[in-house]
Amino acid sequence: MEKTAIRFESELKAEIQNMMGEANATSMADFVRQATEFYIAYLRQKKSIDFLAPLLAQTIKNEVESV
Repeated sequence: MEKTAIRFESELKAEIQNMMGEANATSMADFVRQATEFYIAYLRQKKSIDFLAPLLAQTIKNEVESV
């Protein structure tokens, strides 16, 4: 692991501290790591959906037209 410094506005830092229990985070660093992993997964999923949506639409269209 590498150590990284991050600056937060005081309101965001307070919100993170308030939500650490909800996230089962043991520290702010753990919370930020979990949040980052979640956001990366979200972005990957969005990219997959953006790619798959046109393919699914075309497949459905082809099936409907073949009936």
